[in-house]
Amino acid sequence: MAHGTRAPDLGGRRGTLSLDDDDKRMNCSAAFLTRWISAQIFKEVVEKHGYLTKQGFVRKNWKRRYCILQSGKLAYYKHPQDKRPAGEVILSERSSILSSENDPYFRVVTEARTFTFCADSAIEANEWVYALRILVRCAALLQCPNDTLLS
Repeated sequence: MAHGTRAPDLGGRRGTLSLDDDDKRMNCSAAFLTRWISAQIFKEVVEKHGYLTKQGFVRKNWKRRYCILQSGKLAYYKHPQDKRPAGEVILSERSSILSSENDPYFRVVTEARTFTFCADSAIEANEWVYALRILVRCAALLQCPNDTLLS
């Protein structure tokens, strides 16, 4: 605060702020809205698809797969026209995405296992990583208590 200016009167004791019922309702509405937006993003908004090369879990060989990131999961298919995925990565608030900026490789770490992917370029890998991190952050917001959302 600049020298010579007075502290604003916040009602009650100096330096405290009390919330009336309207403020509390607004805070609850903000928390609800944050959760609702996060749920919409997690379920529908973030959608990415394209080819990635995935490392196998047992044999550690690399196979090119058509991947679709949607509804909180990364599904991978042998062919784009396949009806059923060859596998899927379920994202949650505990998932983490590991990558380095100039590297086409990235990892998706879930509670069940770690998946390693390789994009055609570092730029494309960064796009996948960005989209995956948005979904993980939305999953985390959906799990937060209301008071955490408002701080």
